[in-house]
Amino acid sequence: MKRVLIVTVGGSFQPIVTAIRDFDPTFVYFVCSTDSAKEVDGPGTPCVVRRGSEAIHHPAIVVQTGLTGEQYEIKILEDPDDPEEAYETARRAIGASHSRFPDHSIYVVYTGGTKSMSAGALMAAFDDGRCLVVNMRGQRAGLSHVLDGTEMPEVTDVRTLYARRRLEIALEAFARYDYPAAEAVLKEAVARDVDRDLRSLVRNLRQLARGLSAWDRVDYELATTLLKGLDRFLTPAHRELLGKARDMTGILKSAGARWQQPETIQIREVRNLGPEPVYDLLLNARRRAHQERYDDAVGRLYRALELYAQIELLRLEQPVLTANVLPERLPAEVRPWLEDQRRGERITLGLVAAYELLARLGHPVGLVWAERRSGLMAVLEVRNHSLLAHGFTPVSAQEYAEVADRIEGFIVAADAALNRRKGFPQAPQFPQHLPAEALAALGE
Repeated sequence: MKRVLIVTVGGSFQPIVTAIRDFDPTFVYFVCSTDSAKEVDGPGTPCVVRRGSEAIHHPAIVVQTGLTGEQYEIKILEDPDDPEEAYETARRAIGASHSRFPDHSIYVVYTGGTKSMSAGALMAAFDDGRCLVVNMRGQRAGLSHVLDGTEMPEVTDVRTLYARRRLEIALEAFARYDYPAAEAVLKEAVARDVDRDLRSLVRNLRQLARGLSAWDRVDYELATTLLKGLDRFLTPAHRELLGKARDMTGILKSAGARWQQPETIQIREVRNLGPEPVYDLLLNARRRAHQERYDDAVGRLYRALELYAQIELLRLEQPVLTANVLPERLPAEVRPWLEDQRRGERITLGLVAAYELLARLGHPVGLVWAERRSGLMAVLEVRNHSLLAHGFTPVSAQEYAEVADRIEGFIVAADAALNRRKGFPQAPQFPQHLPAEALAALGE
């Protein structure tokens, strides 16, 4: 096996000599203070063993181990008691090792030098995630130094520990609904050589992050594909919502694609339309608000409210498409009002006009709108003044809460007026905390 050693130097030189002889590295980076650098390649006999009052001198480490000048490099620390400098120095040495020796294993021997040097080198090894760390163990004189000649290298593979930490960071991203961040962190972890069960968990969580990210973007087809086989992370209610949101959106897209020929839309095609895409948008808005992205959240609330009206208009005995309303398909008493909405060759209805039409038709949802119209119009002004609509005013947390309260409350009341048994309150939010049994490979 080809190896590179990164060694902290200071104190006893014997463990370093033992490590170099045992591992027979291609190259060694010595991380040293100005004083300890002398032990590496200083002239004469700079390495000293003290036995009581007796001092026994030995040649430099590179002489004892037979390293040539092309086989090592010394990294000097200005302050060996600064763990940050030690960390950065070790990190750069690790990076250089990956670049210069891509097919080599990298071992960090961290037991020499000051405590800060050891801590910095160990932290750099953990953060890299591809190193093995070496602790020189041996018999001790009480709790003090290791007895000369008893040193033996003990190797710890940090790659599994690295993967576990990446997983923990990813779970924090799941709790924030930040699926791109979770997927990016897991992408790093899955490439490491880790325990089989842990590797399987990393793969599954990465797929879950990609699936929920697709669902978050309302890419229901991709989400369905990616989330297949991940039942242990999602409830049956999640599956039901995703399936219905996908199917209902498919119906809506099919109907909307025929805006130039709305007369071809038949009630049998849209009679099974339901409000699940609306519920999904409301939950999506809550996730954006959790991330303090209130403008995005309010934009989704607005679209959810608009979509609810569009769905109910399509479910009429004569389906109405808001992109191109045909007055002749509606009762005579509403046609004059519809003509007032005409702009150019066709009649199109925005959010408010869509609900006004439902109200004029005596539809249950329209009647709820009529009762709550003033309150809803007031909160819609928040969206209109947002940069993502027509203005430049950022939406505050309080404003978002007011908009959400009015719009969610309206949807719940409209569902009740339609006698829907399962409404928005039963729709499941994405999981912030994944089931413990599904994370068993992480351990306690």
